[in-house]
Amino acid sequence: METLIHQKATPEHGQRPLNTEFSRLRDVLRTVNVEKIICFGSVSHQTVRKSCFADEVHASNATSSYHLLLVPAEPQTVSNAVLQQQVEDAVKPEAEVIVIVHTMDEVNSALREGSTFFTTVCRKGTLLYDRGAIPFHPGGEGRPIVTRISRREHFWNKWHGLANGFLLGADFYATNGLFHLSVYMLHQAIQHAYCGTLRVMVGYRTNAQHLNRLQRLMETLVPHLSLALPRKADEDAQLYELLSKGFGDAQYKETFEASPQQVTALTELVTRIVDAADTHCRGRIQQLKTGEVSYKTT
Repeated sequence: METLIHQKATPEHGQRPLNTEFSRLRDVLRTVNVEKIICFGSVSHQTVRKSCFADEVHASNATSSYHLLLVPAEPQTVSNAVLQQQVEDAVKPEAEVIVIVHTMDEVNSALREGSTFFTTVCRKGTLLYDRGAIPFHPGGEGRPIVTRISRREHFWNKWHGLANGFLLGADFYATNGLFHLSVYMLHQAIQHAYCGTLRVMVGYRTNAQHLNRLQRLMETLVPHLSLALPRKADEDAQLYELLSKGFGDAQYKETFEASPQQVTALTELVTRIVDAADTHCRGRIQQLKTGEVSYKTT
């Protein structure tokens, strides 16, 4: 038995009902082998224009993007990456979507271990689709809280150390005129800062390398930290585009170019974000240790 569950978005976010946004997704579900889909976050954007030369206020229609946890059905016929891309591409005409894919075994194992991320998603997220073949595990306590806090601290120390190491590498390559390799190092630095922050702040482990995907996850899961790379101004957009190509193009494309001025600006920006992430993560770890913030709510 298959069930589709739709929940209207809350009016204060200015979103359309989910059954409208995901009408295209329902078509995809007939062809993609999926067990469950849960919406765990959304972002709504609206432009409001005011002018002293006009009495009217002009507001654009709100556009929304959604973050989904997708659990493949068993047996899985395609890879996680292929399934993720299939759903994102198919839903694109209706809504912008970022999908994370985890198997039922991965999700239930995490729930048994008391994962804060998956427990929160399963309890508070909006269930969009459920094939009904395999239920979620009711959840467990996992290892002692003090042990888990220690593991998060160890994880951050390691990944922050890696981010700083990549920053040193970026400076070395820039000094020697290898600006494409400097951009690659800067991409690695921001990637490790973002992945480490997600682990410490909400308990989600990811090794994602796509900068846009990581930034979107940061904007949804830890919006209060303001660690996103700026993209509004033309110059900022150019720097973001350069950095986003740092993982692939900087390594393999001979046409990839970065000026000394761009590398300097990127280095300053990424360094500020890595330092800010360190401040936030160490602050959160201290809050967990003192009990100011409950581990089970992070």
